[in-house]
Amino acid sequence: MNQTFTSDSRAFVVHLRDEHRRLNEATHDLESELAAQAMHSARKVNKNVTDSLRRLRNRLAQHFLEEEEGGCIEEAVARCPTLSTEAFNLEHEHRDLLAELDQLIAQSGEQPELPQLATRYQTFATRLRADLRLTKTSCWNAAQRVDGASRECRIA
Repeated sequence: MNQTFTSDSRAFVVHLRDEHRRLNEATHDLESELAAQAMHSARKVNKNVTDSLRRLRNRLAQHFLEEEEGGCIEEAVARCPTLSTEAFNLEHEHRDLLAELDQLIAQSGEQPELPQLATRYQTFATRLRADLRLTKTSCWNAAQRVDGASRECRIA
């Protein structure tokens, strides 16, 4: 596939790809941590899970801020104004994901039953992965767009 990028957009797409990979790894690590506790017949969530949820929340908040404040989403809309509705939806999804993660942190602090938290976390992780794929796709498509190009921008 022949791609046309400016050096700035290429650098940002590479950064975005790497950051999404790290976030996916952190999400997977937390899933593994919950599974390991379950294998050891843990009934309640331990403090390590709460700490891991807090670290993930801090990373996500920073990542979403970078995407929204002059980063990926703004650049995508500047290159492809037809993405403005999708960008608005992504920003709302970011707030919803952070709120859901806040609820998981609060719940984990109350040491709930492990299966209950694991199920809620799996739902969150699925939504987060979908958001990361959607953001990456929209930014990738917008980064390929050369000013004046007739190719339509849309999130696939």
